[in-house]
Formats: sequence, structure tokens, C-alpha cells
Amino acid sequence: MTYEATYAYERDGHTLRESASWAGGGYEEFLAWDLRFGGWTAVVLDEGSVTVLRGGGSPQHRVFHSVYPDDGITEAFDRLLATQYVLKATVRSRATSIFSLDTCVRAAQ
Repeated sequence: MTYEATYAYERDGHTLRESASWAGGGYEEFLAWDLRFGGWTAVVLDEGSVTVLRGGGSPQHRVFHSVYPDDGITEAFDRLLATQYVLKATVRSRATSIFSLDTCVRAAQ
């Protein structure tokens, strides 16, 4: 599935906002460094649901785990090049696990 994501800084540059869309859907994600937690917090608004993930790591490799509404999501961000990264996610729900692998390439500006 092909989708498009755009990024913009919000709240005086302290929060990164991602807007993603594809045929028939989309989501908004807000990512910020959380001083109290000492790591990254992501809030995802996806078609009527909310998910909160926390994570850490380097700019080249970050791993996030969901903390709300449950701990069923693990997502890894791996930066390959300045213009390319990979997202690997596992979503567990009841007895089912879904794995996704996204290769993301920055569009020419």
C-alpha cells in the first residue's frame, strides 16, 4: 500500500507532527521528547482511536512500545540514508500478530 506522509514542527519546534494519508484513510501523529519520561512520546490519532507509544534510541535506530490503550504495539525506526528509512511494526491483538514493514523515501522538494 502506498501512502503519503508530511511532517511539520509544532509548538515552537518542540513537537513533530506527521499527517499520513492513503486511499480511504489516514492518521495524525505527534512526536515529542518527554523530559519526565526521559525519552520520546508519540500520540497517534487514527480514525477515532488514540494510541500512546514511548521509546528511545539514537537518531539512526529508535524503538517504541505502546503504553495506551495497551502494550500490543512495538515499532522500530531505522534510518538508512538521509532520504530513506524503514519502519518495522508488530501489532498484537488477542491471538493474532500482524507485522508490517514500510520503506519510506523522501520525495524531491
